[in-house]
Amino acid sequence: MKLKYMTIALLIATLSGCATQKVLTEQEMFESNPALAQAKKSIELAAQGNLALYAPVQLKSAENSYKEALRQAQNNDPKADNSAHQVIANVEAAEKQAVKAKYIFEEVFNAREQ
Repeated sequence: MKLKYMTIALLIATLSGCATQKVLTEQEMFESNPALAQAKKSIELAAQGNLALYAPVQLKSAENSYKEALRQAQNNDPKADNSAHQVIANVEAAEKQAVKAKYIFEEVFNAREQ
């Protein structure tokens, strides 16, 4: 009977030890993944540059990639760095699309101002 209780106690201790996983804070994530900090900054700059107006699809893709990178970084997943670089690439694509869109819509915006 004692052996049964000892086994159950050992099993519970083992499972509870494996079940707890440390979740990183935002500061720890940025320190361990510098690309993630750069990705956050590029998302913020994209919002300031009205890229949502000129390149909504690319910006939404970047935001989704950033959410995934954050989730991976919180769990200390090594894929977080690749996801952060994907965010940066998506924002760069959005910036290129925005340049084209601004050129195309320039006449419309000028007509609205008059």
